[in-house]
Amino acid sequence: NNNNIINNKNNNNNINNNNNNNNCRNNNCSYNSDDENIYKRIKEIPEINTTMEEMTNPMLFFEKYNYMGLKYGALKVIPPSFFSPQFNSYYLNIKFNIRRQMINELKNGKEFDHPDEYWTLYEMYKYNEMLQNKYLSSDNKFDLD
Repeated sequence: NNNNIINNKNNNNNINNNNNNNNCRNNNCSYNSDDENIYKRIKEIPEINTTMEEMTNPMLFFEKYNYMGLKYGALKVIPPSFFSPQFNSYYLNIKFNIRRQMINELKNGKEFDHPDEYWTLYEMYKYNEMLQNKYLSSDNKFDLD
């Protein structure tokens, strides 16, 4: 019985592969409409518009939305528009190694460059600010503050 099941599966796979190959031989490599339906069935992650009270009390937030996180596996949390968390100053002085990659050298097979110097978060922020001023118009700048 198990051998028959395996043989039937193999025969079905061969039939499907032959159909796909025939379509591609005729330059008709279109995808099956069922492929598109798969993506339509995927549900988006629920969005939560939080209140300031929820943002300042993580336990309240967790208790209120835990069931949704368990059900969907993820949640998109949208803080109030006026919410501006304080950055922990401890991290401003931590030094980390950066990787530099020149996009125009990718085609030559050159990967990342690992400079010897270490950067702080503040240095990285300032470098980002300089790049924005140099290469982006004022309406396309990212707001990191």
